[in-house]
Amino acid sequence: MFWITHRSWIRRYGLENVWTTFLTMVMIFTILVYVFPLRLMFSMIMSFVVTPEWIPSEFEVNSAAEVLGLFIIYGIGFAILSAVLMLLYCRAYFCRQLLALNKHEEILPKQGIGIWAIQFFTGLISALSAWLLPAQVGMFAPFIYFTFSNSYLC
Repeated sequence: MFWITHRSWIRRYGLENVWTTFLTMVMIFTILVYVFPLRLMFSMIMSFVVTPEWIPSEFEVNSAAEVLGLFIIYGIGFAILSAVLMLLYCRAYFCRQLLALNKHEEILPKQGIGIWAIQFFTGLISALSAWLLPAQVGMFAPFIYFTFSNSYLC
């Protein structure tokens, strides 16, 4: 969802400057760091859903703290990627005169800012829940992601 939104943002606004390049590099770096915990979480979930004999997993969970650590890293990565896209939409909105956006076209960057702000806070709340709440409650932190719909394709 992050790459699709970034690609559509680039095609729609075509801003190529230092700010856009920096945010894109932050996004690439975050995704490179973000993929490993995502893979571990998927492996962990599959080991619970499917028996280990069918899909062997190299990741073994030894404590709730390990699972909560993955949830925290996942939430922080999700929040950073959402913040990058939110800032890209802010950049498009601030350059609306340069882009010659009319009143109707100005709605799309505002909408993108709102959508990605919601997703940023969702990731942040999930990470904070996994970090600050007791382990019995913090294990439900990923369910916070169900609070938003698939409205990211703006």
